[in-house]
Amino acid sequence: TPSGTDIMGVDLFDALDFRVVMGINKARGMKEQWHKQWREVFEGVGKVCGYEHKPHVNSAVQPVMQPLRRIPLALREEVSAELGRLERGGIIERVESSP
Repeated sequence: TPSGTDIMGVDLFDALDFRVVMGINKARGMKEQWHKQWREVFEGVGKVCGYEHKPHVNSAVQPVMQPLRRIPLALREEVSAELGRLERGGIIERVESSP
């Protein structure tokens, strides 16, 4: 950190088999190890069920209404088809209105 001790030291990087090569972080061999150890996490589509998002809103902050972001006409059919596919697959669910 700019004002103190680094949280991730060289010993942690060595334990995780991380290497910094020319400014690029690399984890050698970790991907295969993680896939073997937690196979169920990396299979299929991950999703969380039974969770309701409850954003924390600071009542002291003035709300701002953002303009609607319209989908370009040329992409509407493709976007609609993809949203339908995701909804049928149980990845997303329709929300009729915001609270």
